[in-house]
Amino acid sequence: MISRYAELAADPTLTTDCHGIDDRFVPVRVSDLAAALSALAREAGESPADCELVIAGMTLLAEQEAAALLRDTGEMYAPFNPDRDTLPRAKYAQMRSLNGYRAMNHRIRYVLEKANFEQLEDVHIDEALRAASAHGLVVRLDPDLVEEFALFVRGRGRVPLVRRSWRHPWRGVPETTAVYRRLVLVARLKDDPNVLVKMFKDIPAADVDALLPHANASMSWLDRTFMISGGVGTLGTTASQVVKFLSTGLLVASRMLWLLLFGCVMLTWRVFNGYRRARVTRDWHRTRHLYYQNVANNFGVISLLVTMISQEEQKEALLAYFAALLGRGHFEHSAQLRESVDELLRRHFGASVQFDLADALETLDRYGLWENREALCPLSPAEAAARLHALWVARISEGYHLAHPRTRRGPAPVPESR
Repeated sequence: MISRYAELAADPTLTTDCHGIDDRFVPVRVSDLAAALSALAREAGESPADCELVIAGMTLLAEQEAAALLRDTGEMYAPFNPDRDTLPRAKYAQMRSLNGYRAMNHRIRYVLEKANFEQLEDVHIDEALRAASAHGLVVRLDPDLVEEFALFVRGRGRVPLVRRSWRHPWRGVPETTAVYRRLVLVARLKDDPNVLVKMFKDIPAADVDALLPHANASMSWLDRTFMISGGVGTLGTTASQVVKFLSTGLLVASRMLWLLLFGCVMLTWRVFNGYRRARVTRDWHRTRHLYYQNVANNFGVISLLVTMISQEEQKEALLAYFAALLGRGHFEHSAQLRESVDELLRRHFGASVQFDLADALETLDRYGLWENREALCPLSPAEAAARLHALWVARISEGYHLAHPRTRRGPAPVPESR
């Protein structure tokens, strides 16, 4: 019984290191970050209880805002969700208009941006497709199948792998390959009213083509060699029988005709069967290749992205608040606050990121946690905790994401078909 499932235990991503340098993503768990910041504040003489209340208050507010965003986005995405298991409503047909698609596309892009994802431009996608043609699965792209698609990534890094070649067929050659730590695909197929949303992890840049909605597994030169060799073998067998008849002088026209017909039928069958078997094998390899890389699909991706937004908002706000608290009165401009945050992350977590200070300051402004905004001097933990609790009870910032200018802005243009 164990041997049947032993292969499932071999997760190829187990050796992948944690997130490396990223643009804006803070690769630290909220709980770990909160514990470290609380300890630093305690060492600076702040009340541990008040610091814990500040952390809890920021968590409650971020989750309250995220919950409202998820509810509204879920309602907006429902008419386009291919996994929907509820009865369709009459208004769904009206929502599947051009403006409805644009609004849905705009909302998904907002969610991805707030979760610190960045869109891959066409030039980067083309570079990945050219790299994919050099190795790995052989994939054929059919642009006629897709209406539009876009790729979004968060985190770039390199992971180790062993690549086998004709010189080293068994042990292989150790090397590293570029990967996207998180990759989200948003696509709509032709003649399909649904919008596909898929998230993958640790995807090699050269394997991007295998994720595209218009990709089909194709045969490599080795597959074609095996397929043709099978047909050639059948043809050779038929030819040897013909030569045998000719050499013995027993050739009869009718028997010769039936023999040639049989050989042609067998040749066609072997070639067709070999082609089908090669396609099935390639599709199986593609499925197995992406088995561990698939994280979520459709509404599951949206739910996960909104959770990421909540976590990123918490981490950014906590870092900015506690860095300002620990350096109270020593910051003349925001660049110094950013440097303080960067130093804190490097010293305590070994992480180097491009901290999104603008978002962090926007959150602190929204929560009203400044004693002196121009001097970047925050409220004391006791005052900040009381302020956060009052905001949460009154649900004042619950609709923050829905009222955000980037959410209320007019529909974004539909991406060009590829």
